[in-house]
Amino acid sequence: MSEQGLREAAVSVRGAPFLSDVFRHPEAAPTIVKLVFDHPANEDRDYQIRRGMITAIADSYRDGEEVPRIDYTEAEHGVWRTILQRLDEPHARLACRRYRDAWAALALDRERVPQLADVNAVIAPRTGFRMSPVTGFVAARSFFGELARGVFLSTQYVRYANTPLFSPDPDVLHELIGHAPTLLDPVFAELNRHFGRTALRVDDATLEKVIRMHWFTLETGLAMEDGAPRAYGAAILSSPEEMKHALGRATIRPFDIAAICDTPFEPTVLQDQLFLGEDLDSTIAAVTAWLDGL
Repeated sequence: MSEQGLREAAVSVRGAPFLSDVFRHPEAAPTIVKLVFDHPANEDRDYQIRRGMITAIADSYRDGEEVPRIDYTEAEHGVWRTILQRLDEPHARLACRRYRDAWAALALDRERVPQLADVNAVIAPRTGFRMSPVTGFVAARSFFGELARGVFLSTQYVRYANTPLFSPDPDVLHELIGHAPTLLDPVFAELNRHFGRTALRVDDATLEKVIRMHWFTLETGLAMEDGAPRAYGAAILSSPEEMKHALGRATIRPFDIAAICDTPFEPTVLQDQLFLGEDLDSTIAAVTAWLDGL
C-alpha cells in the first residue's frame, strides 16, 4: 500500500505513532499502522513517557474485560475543561441538532476526563455500542471490522497540553466529544455499523472509496440545517481550531459521492476540503444506499 493509502487507511482511530506499534485484540486482531508525521510533542519526552504509560494499559486489555480506568492527572483534567469551555459556544451555533441532542443526553462530567467504562454504561443499553481501548492508528479493515460488531476502538490518552485546540491524532477527548455522542444516537450508530459491514465484504479498491466516504461524513461531515452549514463530523466537533477552520477557511463542496470517492485526504492536519450535504437525513440516506450498492 502506498504512503497515501496508509494515511487513508488510518481512519478515525489515530493513535500514538511514536510510542506504540503493536496492539493485540483476541476478537478482531486490529492491525496497527505506523505513521510518521510532525507531531507537536515529538521532542517532549515527558509527554511521550506519560502517553506510553497509558497506551501500555490499553495494550494489556483483552476483549471481554472491563475497560481499564486511567488515573488522569490534574493537568489532563485541565485540558479537558479547557476544550469543553472553548467548544460550548461553537457547538451551540454550528453543531447539528442530532449531535447536540446526543451530547446533552450523554451528560459527560465537565470537570474530569470521563472513563470509557462509564461512557459504555450509558451507550450500550441504548444502541449496543461500546468503546474499547486501542493504542495506535488502526488499519481500515481492523477498524471497520470492529464497527461491524458494535465496537468503537478508542484511545485513552489526552492530547498535548501545549496545543490543546487541535490534535493531529485523536486522543480520548476526540473520542469522547466527537464520537461518543454519535454512538449514543441510534441513526449515527447504525451508520457506523453499516460502514463496518460494508468494509468487510468489499475488495481493496472499493475499500479505498469506503474509507474516503467515512472520512468526509462521520469524521468531517457538514450538512445544511436551519439555512446554514452545521457540523456532524467527529474531527470537527472535537476541536475548537478545526471548527473555526472548517466553517471559516476551508473549501466547502456540495456533497457528491463520486467527488468524495476521488478526493484524497491527510488525517493529521486541518482539513482544507469538506463536503456539505443538503440536509443530514438525506445525506445519511444517500450514504446508506451507496454502501448497500457496493
